[in-house]
Amino acid sequence: MSWVTIVWSAVIGACLMLAMTHLLVWCRDRRSWANLCFAVAVFGEIGLVVAEMITMSTGSPEVYGRTMRWTHLVYAIGVAGSLGFVHFNFGSGRRRLLALALGLRFLVVVANFTTGANLHIRSIQSLQKISFLGEQVSILGNWEPNPWMRLGWIAMLAQIGYMADASLRLWRTGSGPLRKRAVFVGGALVFFTISSAACWSSAPTIRKWSPS
Repeated sequence: MSWVTIVWSAVIGACLMLAMTHLLVWCRDRRSWANLCFAVAVFGEIGLVVAEMITMSTGSPEVYGRTMRWTHLVYAIGVAGSLGFVHFNFGSGRRRLLALALGLRFLVVVANFTTGANLHIRSIQSLQKISFLGEQVSILGNWEPNPWMRLGWIAMLAQIGYMADASLRLWRTGSGPLRKRAVFVGGALVFFTISSAACWSSAPTIRKWSPS
């Protein structure tokens, strides 16, 4: 078994345990919507890890592009879960910002399935192999970028804006424990979202496109 499989499988296992823990909490108390949303967000992350394993192992440009296309749907599910977690756990976010973030993410999914191979890539001509953790994995070779990827960046900014706004409003109006929640939970979510979105958005640009 390769190191890539071992490490990525370990990440999936850890995420699955975390998701199941929060799902069990929701099953015992159906009013704990924050726990259900958190579980949905983690299941979304599991989907991303599985998709990444597929893209790294395939040698087919068609499979690579199709996997990335479905990955955007999985990512959107995770985004909805994380936004729902902030909404129910903080109770301080602006509903209009929440609706904007969810609406833009929905438009991203629509563009992802209708404008090219996926939101980031209009077409893939070839893949190339690189050495990673002692194994040959696939990355993009020659490909054509999709200009609709800018919509994904806008949706990401709306998502971060909602989380930051909800955290700031909770910090301003809450007591000591609530302020700590705003700083540590809200800050961690904003940081994780920025890091995750930056990695996800830049993944297709590992190698600069050159016409075949």
